[in-house]
Amino acid sequence: MITYTNRKQQIYYLKAGVTKTGKPRYWASMDAEKGENVSSMPEGYEFRATANGLVTVGKIQACHIHDKELQIVQTQVDRLKCAHWTEHKPRSVILYTADI
Repeated sequence: MITYTNRKQQIYYLKAGVTKTGKPRYWASMDAEKGENVSSMPEGYEFRATANGLVTVGKIQACHIHDKELQIVQTQVDRLKCAHWTEHKPRSVILYTADI
């Protein structure tokens, strides 16, 4: 059984099913009993978490931002010394900060 723990310490379970057209479908669920549990992450898929803690399963997307660029952004964000969450999209980095 594959699990993912989000930043709110909630556990999500990887589930699998089939669409009406017969294609495989994957999703994340907090209920361990409902649906078919999957024993390994399918190739080409990953867990994704939003700033609100919602977890989904989606196909891996090519990232157009280099690791070195992400490292520079993270270094500058860490200097803010406030609660923050960064979300990496294929073509952007989104920064969420707490209202003070």
